[in-house]
Amino acid sequence: MAAIRASGHVSASRARLIARTEIARATTEMTRQRAEAIGSEGYIWHSSHDGRVRESHLDMDGSFVRWDSPPTLDGLTGHCGQLPNCRCWPEPLLEKARVKDNSGAVFTSSKKH
Repeated sequence: MAAIRASGHVSASRARLIARTEIARATTEMTRQRAEAIGSEGYIWHSSHDGRVRESHLDMDGSFVRWDSPPTLDGLTGHCGQLPNCRCWPEPLLEKARVKDNSGAVFTSSKKH
């Protein structure tokens, strides 16, 4: 965060927002890379389930999302954890079963939804 503040005229709160967003973006990208490497085609979107969750992110909670087709929410396109200040997280799916996406493909999760 100090490096972000030192880069120019950035307030402490803005530096925290940038740092939090970039860490979440990197974490989701690492999860995606690892999941795709073992055959995952997508994930279940999970929100933080608190009063600070944006309505568009709460609407996505429990939804299946393909790694190759990130959603557009509030005018921004990205996977959970990749959008500004997003605290949502992906649960990669590996086995076929229960959850259908728009193409009719079927996937499962280790958790009940």
